Amino acid sequence: MNKKTLAGIIVFIVALGLFIGYPNMEESWEQRKIKTMLRGEKYEEVYEILDKESHDISSWKYVAKMQSEYYLGNEDLFFRKLDSLIKKEERAGVQYLVDVMGEKLQLYLLRIDKMGGIEFTRAEVQDIVAMSYLALWRGADPAPVIRAKEIKGARDDIDVVDLFYYYAVKDLESLLDIYTQLPDDLLDAYYELLAATIADENMLLDKEFDLDKHFEKLDKFVLPKEIEREVTFAISGIIMNILDQNHRDIFLQQNFFKNNLQFNFFYSLRKSIFENHREEAIKDMNNKEKYSFIDGYQDIIDVVNNGTYVMSSRDQNWHHLFQISKDGYMVFQNDSRRYKVNLLMGEDPEDYEYSIIHSSSHDGSYFHANIYGNPGILDSKFNLVMEFEEEASVSWVDAKTFHYGAYDNSNEEFIFNLETKERTPMALRDVKFKYLENHYGDYNYIYRFDDQTYTVIPWEEIVKESGEKEIVQYYRVRNISDNSLVFELQMPSDFMGSCNKYVYYFEERDVLQVLTGIDKETNEKVYFPFFQLRSTWNLMQFSPIYSAVY
Repeated sequence: MNKKTLAGIIVFIVALGLFIGYPNMEESWEQRKIKTMLRGEKYEEVYEILDKESHDISSWKYVAKMQSEYYLGNEDLFFRKLDSLIKKEERAGVQYLVDVMGEKLQLYLLRIDKMGGIEFTRAEVQDIVAMSYLALWRGADPAPVIRAKEIKGARDDIDVVDLFYYYAVKDLESLLDIYTQLPDDLLDAYYELLAATIADENMLLDKEFDLDKHFEKLDKFVLPKEIEREVTFAISGIIMNILDQNHRDIFLQQNFFKNNLQFNFFYSLRKSIFENHREEAIKDMNNKEKYSFIDGYQDIIDVVNNGTYVMSSRDQNWHHLFQISKDGYMVFQNDSRRYKVNLLMGEDPEDYEYSIIHSSSHDGSYFHANIYGNPGILDSKFNLVMEFEEEASVSWVDAKTFHYGAYDNSNEEFIFNLETKERTPMALRDVKFKYLENHYGDYNYIYRFDDQTYTVIPWEEIVKESGEKEIVQYYRVRNISDNSLVFELQMPSDFMGSCNKYVYYFEERDVLQVLTGIDKETNEKVYFPFFQLRSTWNLMQFSPIYSAVY
């Protein structure tokens, strides 16, 4: 074959290749053009180009058009199409959308991951998927946590995924290793998860868990001094919450617990809140020879010896019992008993017989309460004013008047004025309730109002001098007439109530929280002999998981 013939054949082959490959070359060029336009946020132009014809669900044009539709405001259509892509396992199209729109797909990312074959390359998207798996986990099967760790990969940053992973697989050593790398906002979670890795009732219930090996490991396990206090306090709470005494004793008999004096002190502290253990527990806590080495020991002992335990305010509010009235009376629960006390007079608590307080009148002069199963009305000293024989609804009309609606067959309805004792038959639909009109913003956080002023307890974001943002609560009184400010106080901790003289909250003092009042006139703090234990962290409180997912 001569050179001219050979050259001709080569030219022919190249030309034929160009002819055959032209459509693919044209598509590749068009694809690059469309992607460039999308990166430049020219969504309307992209949509006009791609809307001229229909596209197969497997085509890149199909998902490119989806992307333009999303940013043009047609999100419902976008997610319906995404749902179809996932069901038909169109991995190429889904992968493209994950790469360019990962954060926007957060409610679908778990389903996408379960398709298999999809890579999450950006850290932000990895975090969302990992957090989604954590939000599914409830402590039994560790598979969601293991998958979360796999998605995060070998990144250097230590976060909540690592904490939950080492907890789920009971890796004590790794949990200890990462302590110095933790950001401050994860420390509370860390202490509790490390504590639960040491002592957890599920260990006793899981037939596959090697309990003997775990206890052997604990015999040689030493907590670093800088975290021992917080972890032993957390462990004491975990073991105290085990209802089965036999299960509790299994842990308490281990050397790790028996020989740790800080644990023993905190465990006695938790026992002291129960009436049948109080005397024995306080006697143990007062053994200075054993416990005086503990930081803050004397302060804790002084509060416990001279104070009265109040059930956690969070639990109290769930039962609607904890309440402070405008006249300075407080009702609360301690173990299984209920009490009433006059905070302003410094009296000893007395037994209180009613179980639930539902609501107060507008200015706090009266309360709607549960009186042995039926509704009743209490005054601002929590004394019984009137009681009803049948179950009924009670709705406050104003500061002194309520509407009563019976649940029985009588269907009796009336409004009643507690000052005049006037009773007027009236259906709920005909009642004219007293509202604050034209007061917006923090009005939604209304606490009380009378004829002249209204009080709100809003949560607001502030920016500290460091530039860091923080959510704080205010106690704020305004004039109804012109909305002008009468009194304002930034709460040091969660608002717990107010009377005519003080605004109340629980001030954290080491592992305790002490009831504290701020004088409305002098702004001075006053401590009252009532305390609760510092709240411990738990999964359902861990907002970073839920904010990341929802």
